[in-house]
Amino acid sequence: MIQRIQSLYILAAIIALGTLFFIDLGQLSGVTGLFNITFYGVVDVTKEVPTTVTYLFPLAAVLGVTSILALIDLFLFKNRVLQMRVATITSALSIACAILIPAANIMVASTLDMEWHLHWSLALPIVAAFLMILAYRRISDDEALVRSLNRLR
Repeated sequence: MIQRIQSLYILAAIIALGTLFFIDLGQLSGVTGLFNITFYGVVDVTKEVPTTVTYLFPLAAVLGVTSILALIDLFLFKNRVLQMRVATITSALSIACAILIPAANIMVASTLDMEWHLHWSLALPIVAAFLMILAYRRISDDEALVRSLNRLR
């Protein structure tokens, strides 16, 4: 039911989280070369064929679970109480993604003795968390309206 404003907020959060699967989450530069950090690992882009140096499974897992929960939340419009709970969990996981992305960048940069450059993709999980909070507020407003109408019967 996309006509509800909270569904549009959730859809925008899904797009913001889904974008993280297709863009670089950071960039490392140093004496040894240039590395891009993606959702699944660190990729050496200085070679002819980009090769993965190390994998970042915790980041990939949290990002994947967050995206799937946001997608599930979109289709829970008939059960508003459960939809509010899933929206809360999704916004908390989005904030966890916003913390894990720079933590992974800094950890890999210190391990490889390189310099980490701030990337605009760090804002996407924060935007997704904000959108899920807005969706939560609209869902709770709908639930309050339905409960008030039930009291009138």
